[in-house]
Amino acid sequence: MLVPYGYKLKILEMKRMVFVLALLCMGGVALPQSGKLMPVTTSSKLALELYNEAIKHYDAVNTSRAIEAFDAALSEDPDFFMANYQLAMFYLMNESPDNFRRYSYAAVNCKAKLSEAEELLQEAIARPEERFGGCYRYRKKTGRHVPG
Repeated sequence: MLVPYGYKLKILEMKRMVFVLALLCMGGVALPQSGKLMPVTTSSKLALELYNEAIKHYDAVNTSRAIEAFDAALSEDPDFFMANYQLAMFYLMNESPDNFRRYSYAAVNCKAKLSEAEELLQEAIARPEERFGGCYRYRKKTGRHVPG
């Protein structure tokens, strides 16, 4: 099957970005957690407690309870960057582009004051949506992956 060069380039870029995001996500799991953790900012103490509960469930591979706790944290603080980010990453890895778009959009457009680490994650999550939103729309419209 002949594929136009532009599609191959976009597919390679998308595969590289997903690989880099996977490494970023796995890096937090693979590294020892004995050092200082990244600061998480929110305007609500309850949202932070729910977020920490969600992380415990996620670490225990109880993803359904983690998602419930992340959603509860977002009910308390809809502009909670890390809760939106964690859900976006979950849905990216589980091939749910609509949910990825929903949570990544909320994370990218977060108006709260973020820590330096959160700002870096915000920049990283903005790029796949900017670069590959067309691929997701193509798949949703046609039911197929971008040719490649």
